[in-house]
Amino acid sequence: ILGKPNTAVKMPKKLVELIDYVVSVIDPHAQRKEINIEYNIDNSIVLLCDENQIKQVFIWDMIRKWTISTGKLMM
Repeated sequence: ILGKPNTAVKMPKKLVELIDYVVSVIDPHAQRKEINIEYNIDNSIVLLCDENQIKQVFIWDMIRKWTISTGKLMM
């Protein structure tokens, strides 16, 4: 296998907590662009993940979506 060895520590984390954090980080930027972020996530969904890596993925995904958004970002 090519690439760096995977040294990430994977822990169970509630999806809604991850999304809440990511939204709190990017919401001020979205508001300046007049984009409203809406999401409805089941509180029981748990991911086994590296928390920092998955937050980064969600942030990039939201930013990518709002570049084509017409004022509302739904997840």
